Amino acid sequence: MRWNVGTSYPALEGVLIDHILVPDFRDAKYEELGRQAREAVEAPQRAKLLTKAAMADVEALIEGKLKEAQCLREGRALAEEFGLETP
Repeated sequence: MRWNVGTSYPALEGVLIDHILVPDFRDAKYEELGRQAREAVEAPQRAKLLTKAAMADVEALIEGKLKEAQCLREGRALAEEFGLETP
């Protein structure tokens, strides 16, 4: 590696590029990494939607507009989605 004159970053020479190690992931690992990357993006968005829905449910409960059967149905669907036990 040599330093460029007057700059703050090193220049790569062709010889060094031949010695860079690149990890070799098998297909299963690619799938897992892809799933984790999608989840990292989707989870915060899903959390915001669930928070808004919970706030709307609480407001409806306070106003006496919450329908118990609908609330239980949606709660069971969410529990199933997240792998939780349902009553």
